[in-house]
Amino acid sequence: METSFPKVEQHQCPGCRADMVFNPAEGQLECPYCGRLEALPEATQTQLRQTLQENDLLAFVNANQTRIAKLSTTAQEADCPGCRATIAFEPPEVAGRCPFCGTSIVTQAKLSDPTLSPAGVIPFEFGRKAALQALRDWLAFRWDWRDWQAVFLPGQLKKLAQQESLVGVYLPFWTYDAQTETDYTGERGEHYYVTRKNSDGEEERVRKTRWYRVSGHVSRFFDDVLVAASRSVDVKRLGKLWRSFEAQYLKPYRAEYLAGFKAQRYQISLKEGVSLARQTMEAGIRSAIRADIGGDEQRIHSTSTDYSQPTFKHILLPVWMLSYRYRGKVYQVMVNGQNGELLGDRPFSPWKVAFGIAIATAVGVLILVIRSN
Repeated sequence: METSFPKVEQHQCPGCRADMVFNPAEGQLECPYCGRLEALPEATQTQLRQTLQENDLLAFVNANQTRIAKLSTTAQEADCPGCRATIAFEPPEVAGRCPFCGTSIVTQAKLSDPTLSPAGVIPFEFGRKAALQALRDWLAFRWDWRDWQAVFLPGQLKKLAQQESLVGVYLPFWTYDAQTETDYTGERGEHYYVTRKNSDGEEERVRKTRWYRVSGHVSRFFDDVLVAASRSVDVKRLGKLWRSFEAQYLKPYRAEYLAGFKAQRYQISLKEGVSLARQTMEAGIRSAIRADIGGDEQRIHSTSTDYSQPTFKHILLPVWMLSYRYRGKVYQVMVNGQNGELLGDRPFSPWKVAFGIAIATAVGVLILVIRSN
């Protein structure tokens, strides 16, 4: 059954009636014209439990039972003609440029379609000014041994990137929970040392390993395994950007958090996300098995895992994004909207790279000449 969120009245400034935007630094709605701030009402504990509750995965997969709704009654939606991403935005934000490929979105926006509604969101805390400064520093040429690649950046890159817009976008994620019970067989290796003579007739200690057959059982509960539901970004890089994800910072989803920002519709389905989450869980299970086997080395021959009590949530996480073109190629930069961590692509200047190689070669030749004399 399709449901709708209540109409959001807090978007309109009580003073001048202009549309308000969410201010990450203040954690409140702000009027861009008169500067008035309006606090968001705190969710009650009852609302928090109801909104952030886990959804039964099997019930949804088998019976397609879940809460379907629009992001809000005012959210608009447009499709990018370049990368085909579907982008939602809350007035007064406009479609503008695609945050993923930099293409100008000229398609007519429409009211957002119903979709699997987000249960929670981490609102932007790292503001636009701070994100822009971090981006400018990262794109600027400088001598820094901690970031040696900056030496080879094109000189005009910083200016070029400033001409493009830095876009705040909420990206879609799934979180999965499951209780796992695993039976395994394998071997435990224990090191021991023997003394023998080497080819020079000298004694030396050599390490060897004795192997013992083992079998056992491990139990592990996985809580909030995070899976990115976007195909428009480098998923591995996005995973690194949110490797420190902590579910306690999630807030119940509110349309007000989208005011002034964009949001992407999920591109990886719930079922696809399950298989990705299981890959993460399997790695954790193998780690638990190795710890259970003990010894100095471990071999795992077989595993049989039962997954029970599977649940999921759909959430939105904040990212500042810059997509810019350099010599016909699109580069993406992402800044974590909660803590400011930055990851992305940068082009190298061909002549600077060639110059660096020439200098390194000359230094190498000089060292050989000095050593030969």
